Amino acid sequence: MFSTLAMMKGADDSFGVEPIREGSYVPDVVIFLNPSENLSAIRECTLKNIPTVGIVDSDIDPRLVTYPIPANMEVSFLSYFFT
Repeated sequence: MFSTLAMMKGADDSFGVEPIREGSYVPDVVIFLNPSENLSAIRECTLKNIPTVGIVDSDIDPRLVTYPIPANMEVSFLSYFFT
């Protein structure tokens, strides 16, 4: 069996640095822990048709992300659970 650390590689390990430099590398999905603070990144993902996952609180519109995860962000341990 492979260890988890051996399987986890960055884009530069998988594709080299040229696609990242040229901007031709597109991620499969982008995860946001706080979508309200990352509106410009969500907008960029939407323009490039990249699905987004976001942890949304009751004061955030769940339609901002492709796949919203409802959660109460006021609970302090929640950020440790998702990271």
